[in-house]
Amino acid sequence: FTLAYTCLPSPLICHVISLSFSVPLPAGRTTWDGSVVLALFLEAHQELVRGTRVLELGAGTGLVGLSAAALGAEEVVLTDLAYALPNMRRNVEKTLGSWKVNLERGDATPTPSDPSPSPPRVLVTELDWMEPEKSEVFGSQGGSEFCDVMEGSEAVIAIESFDEAKPSCTLSVEGKGTQTQTASPIPPSFQFDLVLASDVVWLSSLVEPLTGLLGKLFGGSNLKTTRGAHVVMSHQTRSAQTEMLFLNAMRERGFAMKEMELPPSASRSQNMHVWMFMK
Repeated sequence: FTLAYTCLPSPLICHVISLSFSVPLPAGRTTWDGSVVLALFLEAHQELVRGTRVLELGAGTGLVGLSAAALGAEEVVLTDLAYALPNMRRNVEKTLGSWKVNLERGDATPTPSDPSPSPPRVLVTELDWMEPEKSEVFGSQGGSEFCDVMEGSEAVIAIESFDEAKPSCTLSVEGKGTQTQTASPIPPSFQFDLVLASDVVWLSSLVEPLTGLLGKLFGGSNLKTTRGAHVVMSHQTRSAQTEMLFLNAMRERGFAMKEMELPPSASRSQNMHVWMFMK
């Protein structure tokens, strides 16, 4: 089914295909409550997003990152494991395609900070927490070149291949077979201002890969975040032990944590939290 989630500024809509709970599915193909809560939190704190370059970890169906794009992020990079990317790309294509129609009709509401609204730039790429150095986020696969799925309004099913010499990508496009697209250059010095994650720590085995990745993003020889950057993440408590393990691991890596107030529409009865981490 498709969730039609209203993004600010109105009337932009996030079209998110989320598969049914009636059969067992990989986590990245379902829109979880934590994603909705984090999207609502960003709506209530638009100043955190506006004008920033955003990286979303474990983006799944892409709802949070698309909401950040609607709220004025300059650029959004959605990441997850390879199996989640085809559905995520479809959601990005459908969402930004509908925004383009609204903007062309003049339906989007100008704001003081953005008197001439235009579709934001949204990129989709693989990022395996177990092997982050292999991701385009850290400059591999063609010298930090991204294949942008936002050319046209057709659904990109997959990036079939990458040609480092040109650079370009061969894309599989729904209903049109394959076509070649010039890759967008992302400088090796490219850095993010904001890292988002929603409900990504439900197993203790995920704690070390995730905190290790965040440590890599915020430090070391390949720093990928700007000074003053922070992490904002939603978390639904399923295991108090796993939650404590994660929070302790973040402290050990030098992150300070602040518990944020939930938006009014999010219920604390769901054991939901929104945390901000800073270094």
